[in-house]
Amino acid sequence: MLAAFQSRGLRDHYAAFVVLIDTGMRPSELWRLKQKDVDLEHGLISIWQAKGNKPRSLPMTDRVVKTLRDRPCELVSGRLFPFYNRWFWTGWKQAQKDIGLVHDKSFIPYCLRHTCASRLIQRGATLASVQVWLGHRNIQTTLRYAHLKPDNLVDAMQLLQRKAV
Repeated sequence: MLAAFQSRGLRDHYAAFVVLIDTGMRPSELWRLKQKDVDLEHGLISIWQAKGNKPRSLPMTDRVVKTLRDRPCELVSGRLFPFYNRWFWTGWKQAQKDIGLVHDKSFIPYCLRHTCASRLIQRGATLASVQVWLGHRNIQTTLRYAHLKPDNLVDAMQLLQRKAV
């Protein structure tokens, strides 16, 4: 998708994609993100208007820091991504066609949130930390996001085979 955004010259879509997949933010949270909510020095994004009115702060990957460092903001509102879902969806569909996934009905922008959660779990994050990361009130919601790859089950089995210390 990133290459497709690049080839079409969709720089804002590219930047939004990077932030969404690396932070797991809801698109609506990204559209409200202001320059004052990004602390590049400490590598944190503060999300003040979240679903359920529960603010949270997220650490940024190096890729997100690089993406946001030089990101211009809208002069009046201070928003870094002064867009909305339909705008993103338009570029998404173009890129989706380019990579041959136009008929995949489950490949939608919101899946970036699921991808972020799955990557966190697959790389060793606890469900509790992913719950806080995504801003979920209920761990059951987080479980729907945290997809495992088959290798994770092999890793779990190997834990059972290890001798207790």
